[in-house]
Amino acid sequence: MNKADYIAREARFGAANYRPLPVVLSRGQGAYLWDVEGKRYIDMMSAYSAVSFGHAHPRLLRVFSEQAGRLALTSRAFHTDVLGAFMEAVCAAT
Repeated sequence: MNKADYIAREARFGAANYRPLPVVLSRGQGAYLWDVEGKRYIDMMSAYSAVSFGHAHPRLLRVFSEQAGRLALTSRAFHTDVLGAFMEAVCAAT
């Protein structure tokens, strides 16, 4: 899938309560985030303060799921590569 596909999927199945930036994040490490096209960003959003420890912190990875190892948490100001599929599954189950 490309960036536009991820964004369209979220728009179709998600609530329209945010207006995310046109960036589709796929992973994070420390203070950095990468999008699905490989571009690196410095995470300066402090998403709900929950990632104040950074993304994929080595000591915390032991207790995180596989997804948390890829990307701990982002603000809804961004899209992610898994949110659309999750929302689609929730819609299908309800």
